[in-house]
Amino acid sequence: MTPGTVLLVVLIVQLEALTGLLFLQAIGVVSARRDRLRGPAVDRAREIVLRSVFTGRILPDAVPRLQLLPARVRARLLGDLGLEFTGADRQLLAGIAAPAGVLRRAGHDLRDRDWRTRLAGVNVLSSLGVGHRLSHRFLEDPSPAVRAAAAQWVTDTEPQEASLHAVIDLLADPHPMVRFAARVALLSAGQRAADLLLEREGGPAPVPVATVLSLAVPAPGFVELALSAAADPDPLLRRAAVPVLAQDGGERPRRELVRMLHDPEPAVRRAVARALPATGAVEAVRALARRARKDPDGLVRDACLRALPDLGPAGRLALDALAEPAGAGRGSARG
Repeated sequence: MTPGTVLLVVLIVQLEALTGLLFLQAIGVVSARRDRLRGPAVDRAREIVLRSVFTGRILPDAVPRLQLLPARVRARLLGDLGLEFTGADRQLLAGIAAPAGVLRRAGHDLRDRDWRTRLAGVNVLSSLGVGHRLSHRFLEDPSPAVRAAAAQWVTDTEPQEASLHAVIDLLADPHPMVRFAARVALLSAGQRAADLLLEREGGPAPVPVATVLSLAVPAPGFVELALSAAADPDPLLRRAAVPVLAQDGGERPRRELVRMLHDPEPAVRRAVARALPATGAVEAVRALARRARKDPDGLVRDACLRALPDLGPAGRLALDALAEPAGAGRGSARG
């Protein structure tokens, strides 16, 4: 390659780079101008939609105002507002979204090959509380983000047994984000999901006991399961039982927690020490004080010391006694 050719190639490359830079700057200017023009229109549309919600009826200008916006902006606006309302207010938003073309657009997004577009569709429908005949399919979507969003969507819009069982299956999903979303969705479903979890625990497709306990509500079935897990050889199960026993507040769970302060596993003893104040179990003061003084694990001792003041006057007195130097009380008594 001759020097002249090399120089020509360099000039072409530089020219292409300059052209690309100018093109990007032009796009930025156009986008910024479009955003500036769109801002007041978005504000006006949001205002009329909010007025509709507050008055409890769809005002005549609501849908025409929204239709002045690009489809994606329209969907984003109503999707964001849907997160702020519940019940009849959210239903009214969905009633605005239908004639404004937002629901049709979201349904179209669900069929897109790009997971980000599918996620946008799921999020809009979920925030507006609108179901879809294909909603269960997204619990098996290749994208973890879509599966996670679909867990709450399906739980909110189709809380039947089949739907809840499908969300329970996500507790075994390989992606932690999906497992977390499934937990949140099932907790929001309340007692119905709790009952199904207990049924599954002993059925042909069981959920691990530790997972069931981590989703527990203070219901009799969960307490019995926790009492059983408290005596299990697996320390992870014993530790998972602690929050359920502490939530219940009954005499038997309280006694079990006090007994578990002597568990051979330090992590279990720490969990018990942190949980006991929530029970108000004054009978735990002596056991906590003993562990605070003699437990071989420093973290357990610290957890017991922190728990004592939260158990009322008896706990604070025990903490003061622990703060005294050894023998101080006997010496003062002899004096």
